[in-house]
Amino acid sequence: MGKQIAVTMTKIDESSFLDFLKSISEIQILKADASSASKDAFMIDDFLQDDENGFIYYIWNKSFSWNFEFSQTKTNRTEQNFYYIKNIFEAPCIEYSRHNFNKKQNYGRLYWSKNFAAINPLQYDIMKFDKWYNQIIRWVKKNGKQKYKGKLNTYYLPDAWKLYVEEI
Repeated sequence: MGKQIAVTMTKIDESSFLDFLKSISEIQILKADASSASKDAFMIDDFLQDDENGFIYYIWNKSFSWNFEFSQTKTNRTEQNFYYIKNIFEAPCIEYSRHNFNKKQNYGRLYWSKNFAAINPLQYDIMKFDKWYNQIIRWVKKNGKQKYKGKLNTYYLPDAWKLYVEEI
């Protein structure tokens, strides 16, 4: 099974989160899709660089090597097809699903699929990656607050707490 934690972050919180990530490891932020099948098209420096319509990102811990594989979306709804990373669930990455900035449903998640969705065996040290993932989760729990206590409830980072919880 994969591992996940529900989290709400504002752009200010995302910046703090990114600073923390960069302080513990060399990382690369990846977009979920891009207009071309090249590594550079997926790479961004931070969440703020992308528009607010981008809701899914991947955080790649670069101390774990990995080869990107791309595939093109097949759709008739738009004239421009996009590319996605075909082997993302086998990658040494954590998915950050950004919340939608909607006060009624204002949570996202940090998710590591581990070997749950992988088609092929993982080619990186799972125990070492698990240690890194858990370090991130501890930071979220230390810096966040839960409106309702419980394992499945959302952690709000400081600015999100002020915006979404204290305001209500």
